[in-house]
Amino acid sequence: MSPILYPEFSKIISEVKRINPLQAKRLSHFVSQQDKNYWEFCEDLSRMLNKSLFAGGKLKEAIESYNELCLRMLADQIQFRKTGVYETKDSAVAQKEVYENSIFMHRYMLGLLLTQMLWPNHYQLFRFFQSYLAHSRPQRYLEIGAGHGLFLMEAKRCFPALKAAVCDVSQTSIDICRQMVEAFGMDPNTVEFCCEDFFKADLGDQPFDFVTVGEVLEHVNDAPKFLRRLGEFVDPQGCMYLSTCANCPAPDHVYHFRNIDEIRGLIRSSGFTIEQEIFLPAEDVPVELWEVKLVTVNYAAILKPKRK
Repeated sequence: MSPILYPEFSKIISEVKRINPLQAKRLSHFVSQQDKNYWEFCEDLSRMLNKSLFAGGKLKEAIESYNELCLRMLADQIQFRKTGVYETKDSAVAQKEVYENSIFMHRYMLGLLLTQMLWPNHYQLFRFFQSYLAHSRPQRYLEIGAGHGLFLMEAKRCFPALKAAVCDVSQTSIDICRQMVEAFGMDPNTVEFCCEDFFKADLGDQPFDFVTVGEVLEHVNDAPKFLRRLGEFVDPQGCMYLSTCANCPAPDHVYHFRNIDEIRGLIRSSGFTIEQEIFLPAEDVPVELWEVKLVTVNYAAILKPKRK
């Protein structure tokens, strides 16, 4: 696609390639294969980011943060393939070293935000969420672990009158979510923000008809307990978007899913049925070798409560 048609996104691509030439070939190959919908999504998002979170010379910081993230993920993957276990064993460690470290967390979220455009799997996860959300017409929305706020922003963009609540353990994430909502011309006061441990948070007694839990289960010590508690907040006629990953080391990943069947088993034993699902390997490896070779696999599903 022509940089003339998509100048804001092209600016980000060019800066990524300039700062990290190792990304250039892979990135060029990926974006060259994408359709008009991809380019329009990235251009719209880039335009808003370049006017808000990335304004005033902060684009360079964001791209440096993205490159740091790529290098850290690569190092973690190499170590993981030597040991077969995640380096961080307890969410309390992640809380102290990541979520309460405002400088690290800010750069971490900026890097992850760019992956929604620059990593094929993360882009596809967002489109999966986006396609189902558009047809669900929710009235009450809850997001646990909103991170950089892109999913929250999309929910509010599609349904401006939506009653939304967000719970995250990181004040940095809460602050970035507020900035994202403001950047897209929406009033952050229409969202109830809660910076609290999910198990301690007061989210009211009324259930939500759309709950989003993106890339959270791998961050908690007890994923079964976490998912069962989530079930208390989903309306019997509602749904939940859930994404997680198998064999995916990161600075704050503590719960290790070894394969997709483990994730599916947990979902079903926690009182949900799987309405739709996708799974996306990070490498071009035959499915029968994913677990053997410790290939990272991203998983997302639309869940509904089992009928009682």
